Amino acid sequence: MVKRVIAAAAAALLAVGLIAAPAAAADPYIELAFCGPAGGAPWNAFIIAGARNAEGAPTNAAVNIRVAKNGEALTLVATTTPVDGAMFSRTVPIFAPGEPGEARIVLQVSGFTAAECTLVYDPLLETPGVSGVTTVNVGKTSTVLTTVSAYPAASTYITASLQVDRSGAWTTVETVPVIEGRNLALLQYEPTRKEDARIAYHRVGPHFTRFLGVSHTFSFDVRYPSATVTSKPASVVQSKSGAVTVRYGTSTTSGVAVLQRKQGSTWVNPGDAPLADGAATFSIKPTATTTYRAVVTATGEPAKTSPTFTVTYLPAVAVKAPASVKKNANATFTVTHRVTKSGKGTLQVKSGATWKNVKTFTLKASGTSTVSAKVAKTGTYRVKAGSHTSAAVTVKTK
Repeated sequence: MVKRVIAAAAAALLAVGLIAAPAAAADPYIELAFCGPAGGAPWNAFIIAGARNAEGAPTNAAVNIRVAKNGEALTLVATTTPVDGAMFSRTVPIFAPGEPGEARIVLQVSGFTAAECTLVYDPLLETPGVSGVTTVNVGKTSTVLTTVSAYPAASTYITASLQVDRSGAWTTVETVPVIEGRNLALLQYEPTRKEDARIAYHRVGPHFTRFLGVSHTFSFDVRYPSATVTSKPASVVQSKSGAVTVRYGTSTTSGVAVLQRKQGSTWVNPGDAPLADGAATFSIKPTATTTYRAVVTATGEPAKTSPTFTVTYLPAVAVKAPASVKKNANATFTVTHRVTKSGKGTLQVKSGATWKNVKTFTLKASGTSTVSAKVAKTGTYRVKAGSHTSAAVTVKTK
């Protein structure tokens, strides 16, 4: 009876706030100062921590350290009892040297999970090996072999990515997995010029991709076994120029190259150029459709001659007209003006030894314009556009 009265009185006092309710029990916890790779042995975890009770005071309660490697179940690996509540340090073996992986580390005190951290051990690839044929004939494929010193644990794998330097940026051109058990990968690439290259390595897991490192930089090179014109214009407009590039050997080949043009049944040499880095470039400005060839003499080698090629000459102004029209009928002249694309053009007719203006017309931006004029008798016509004049055409009357 007395106990029931005391309990009822306490409940009443609590209800009106005259006494405080007891504090809810708090969980013990771990004050974690450091959890990371051990110096000199990054496959181990180095932990600095201290156990605290529910009130935050140091406690000598035992701390259990459990580890889950590569997504496996938690396993107890160590137990530590702090002395007089002080902070403790402990090195905990996690992986074997050279056995990369990722581990979840859980610290428990009094049965409660009090702190967690993660240890990732990715041993640097010990100077990955790169070998293979990196200088190939143009149009052929280079095969590069790379080897690594370690292979990951289950559920992860390593990829090798071939990267080439393009305008200062490393660009991945192929990625393949490293072959498990053999620790190697084969990568193929068809270079079109000299390029610096390297291989980048990544570890890939179920939910992550981690960069590991890169190989040393090496170079691809292309060999031209014969004198080859690799760049040329199909046509050149009057008063304009075009560029011709000839290649032979590799980027280390030197010598002299000559661009010849055909004149009748003979070849004439308009000029030569040094063969630097296996290439020579010429500027051409033909005045008629012309056939060319290149002759390359590399240092210490006999001369090599390229196949011939033809560059079409295109007049700056060209005019087409009907071959004949009825007397005093209009003839339509179609004008192609490749240089001057605006302003006025002038149709002219030949009168004795001079040319007389027949009609002025507007040049279209498209480069093709038309002009019509009455033809009273057979005559010879031409068109002027800017500083250029077309070849003459004859229109007959019937």
